[in-house]
Amino acid sequence: MQTEKQMNVVNIVNFVRAVEPRDPAGDLMSSVTHEYALCTKYGFEHTFLLQYDALVREDMRDFFLARKDDPHMEIGFWFEVVKPLTDAAGLPWRGRPGWTWDWHIVPGFLMAYTQEQRVTLCDRAMEKFREVFGYYPASVGSWMLDSFSVEYMRKKYGVRGFCICREQFGVDAYTLWGGYFNQGYYPSRDNLLCPAQEERNAIDAPVFRMLGPNPIYNYGDHPFPGYEARGCPTIEPAWDGGSKEEVVDWFFDTYFNNPSLAFSYIQLGQENSFFWNEIEVGFTMQMEKLDKIVRARDDVHVMKMRDTADWFVKEYPHCASPSVALCGTTNPFPQNLQSFWYNTRRYRCNVMVRDGEVYFRDIMKYEDLYHDCWVNRVCTENTARMDALPVVDGWGWRDDDHPFPGLYLDKIDAPATVTQDKENETLTVRAGRMTVTCTPDGIVMDLPDRQPLTLDFSPAISDSIGADAGAIRMSHNAYAYSVPVRGATVKVDRAAGRITLAPTDKRVVLEMNN
Repeated sequence: MQTEKQMNVVNIVNFVRAVEPRDPAGDLMSSVTHEYALCTKYGFEHTFLLQYDALVREDMRDFFLARKDDPHMEIGFWFEVVKPLTDAAGLPWRGRPGWTWDWHIVPGFLMAYTQEQRVTLCDRAMEKFREVFGYYPASVGSWMLDSFSVEYMRKKYGVRGFCICREQFGVDAYTLWGGYFNQGYYPSRDNLLCPAQEERNAIDAPVFRMLGPNPIYNYGDHPFPGYEARGCPTIEPAWDGGSKEEVVDWFFDTYFNNPSLAFSYIQLGQENSFFWNEIEVGFTMQMEKLDKIVRARDDVHVMKMRDTADWFVKEYPHCASPSVALCGTTNPFPQNLQSFWYNTRRYRCNVMVRDGEVYFRDIMKYEDLYHDCWVNRVCTENTARMDALPVVDGWGWRDDDHPFPGLYLDKIDAPATVTQDKENETLTVRAGRMTVTCTPDGIVMDLPDRQPLTLDFSPAISDSIGADAGAIRMSHNAYAYSVPVRGATVKVDRAAGRITLAPTDKRVVLEMNN
């Protein structure tokens, strides 16, 4: 557990739609009014993000206009493309018949439109917001955003901070795979999911990850036997993870008391497409618990999203994304699992302990030259993917014979422990006699027994993986990259789906700064 004071940031972000075609009779105002009432009851700083159709729906517009001077509330914009917005932009609506909001990429997200059309949609949205409230929004969120639109809104309208969906693989219509697992970063101008490597390639406004992900189970479909939690493994009050007291207590303990390096960040709240009867228990309980925590501690800060963005820019200038961590040292469910996430400008990684087996479940590399295809390309399908460069992909590389792909290190008979060095931006996991130290430049593994390390993967992707004596070499979406290895020789067996790192020293280093 962490004893050193750390910066723990809480954003309460509720976003508002005007229609729910799956349940047209549902009361979309119920969640809004109750969420506002509870935030007001406890005096919490909070943010509402309004979709375009909410701006033009009279009762919703009037509700927020009457409260726009509330010093504890920020009103921002939720950017899904809806029929009233395409009508205002003079563009055809491509949603399902009778639906004015459709969550598929086509028509609901900006990457489904040309750059010229994105500019028009952004202009109409921002001007309508200013027409209603008298100013442009400082915060904009969406499940998925493209870097072209984000940079445009930042430069023309002065948007100060953005938020996007947590990591997920194929949920609804969206795959976001390989970015910062949590917290915030300065995005690349050519790949919104990835942090920029150099200031000249960065958008100078932070992106934050939403929904409060579970560091153990929020990875693919959490394929661990016996895991029976319903729905998304986040703290969202609509799901078991956010409506059971013991699990919420675990979330707050994990986020506020474990090492986080630069800062800890959790987003609470829920979209109003979940009606109040679906989220009342979880949302009310979370606000009560948060109030007790804030009253008892001076290191948990409930902030508006725009104020978090301003703090971030002041604290981390020159578009230098900070190193952050999210550590699941214990598990609220009965499986013997631990998970340690480290995110830094050049890469992210996840050290997993499963039934005593220590392995990297995930390592993703960031390079400015790896571009997101939606910068210049129009998505014509219902689904879209944004990703980074996989070095280890414990979900995407799996098959029936390799259910848990990863870089396997050792076996231990006691829980791993974790410490941080904030000054040097390092996170160290100690597992038995072995230590793994994650640094901004790479991953250092101290292996006193010089045991071989095995990178396990599905042979189906073997054509994209190679090696020579001193490096792992890969390609992804026709982009070639490599990870130099010091202190071990590297050998690949494509037929078996295996790369072996044979240590020549007690210290093996994966260099991530090349």
